[in-house]
Amino acid sequence: MTITKALKYKNIDWTEAQILLSHVLNKEKLFLLTHGDYSLTESEEKGYIDCVEKRLEGVPIAYITHKREFYGRDFYINENVLIPRPETELIIDVVKSLSLPNNSKVLDLCTGSGIIPITLMQEIDNIEVIGADISLKALEVARINAQKYGNNIIFIESDMFEDVPKEKYKVITANPPYIPTHDSNSLDEDVKREPSLALYGGADGLYFYRIILGKGKEYLQEKGFMVLEIGYNQKDQIETLACENGYKVVFFKDLQGFDRVALLCLNI
Repeated sequence: MTITKALKYKNIDWTEAQILLSHVLNKEKLFLLTHGDYSLTESEEKGYIDCVEKRLEGVPIAYITHKREFYGRDFYINENVLIPRPETELIIDVVKSLSLPNNSKVLDLCTGSGIIPITLMQEIDNIEVIGADISLKALEVARINAQKYGNNIIFIESDMFEDVPKEKYKVITANPPYIPTHDSNSLDEDVKREPSLALYGGADGLYFYRIILGKGKEYLQEKGFMVLEIGYNQKDQIETLACENGYKVVFFKDLQGFDRVALLCLNI
């Protein structure tokens, strides 16, 4: 099987076929485009066919290649963590805009693969970061990613704030589960393959925000900030929760025009 034939195999989406073949051959896409007559070895062909079959069964590409780009960097991903989305990069942009002083302490809840705290440490000098998650398997992925980028991050197993060091943090970030459980049947098949622990936020999707905004006041510095990703249609609900808990809130839109990140500070 040549590269040209492989890319047409079973009529799989062209872009996805390129990603999978690049993964199997460990070559850049440019190589595929310029070496159409390259013949795959028997093991390469078998590996590629296995990948295609998994994709046709509905396995997300990131779980096949174990790789996803976030903020210009490649991260290790497996089925134990949420697949990073481009809209989550807005959290990084907002935190960077705060111009944090040296030695600022940052806490990332629901850290998953660790993309948020790791990226923050890559983008901002002289900050201290803790990542917390209830899933030990997710934390294993986070530590792999942190090791790749040489980040000195503390990752701890914690059900939200339960085992987080009782300190005052300059910034608390989170991309918590926010999909209402009754919306589960309407999700894309790819999304349904992701860990439910990282997707669903209770009947109305706000379960974890209530904890973060309520308990978080005990962990936030007087002039600290919370930077939270929210569902595309949750602005009004988050605004109400913020008011009820004594926060000022500003929203930032993603590239699709949805209010996607909430920046909160205590109204003191």
